[in-house]
Amino acid sequence: MLILMLEITGPLFWKYYQSLNPFDVCAFSVAWTGESVSKNWKHIAREYTEKFLHQKQIWVAIGNDDLMTKELFYPIIDTGHF
Repeated sequence: MLILMLEITGPLFWKYYQSLNPFDVCAFSVAWTGESVSKNWKHIAREYTEKFLHQKQIWVAIGNDDLMTKELFYPIIDTGHF
């Protein structure tokens, strides 16, 4: 069920975030950074980080560590969320 949900929602998730201008003001601030107004790039980074970490937990549970790649993990480092 979980894999099916990710297969369905994954493309919708990426299509939505790709449609956003990174430098426009986002609908919801990234409040934990101390901002009351944030840009879309920071909101996208927050959402990517959340999605990555939750998927990482699932992958670790099944004994797979394939998410720790330059392509998937380095964008998180680049955002400064770690």
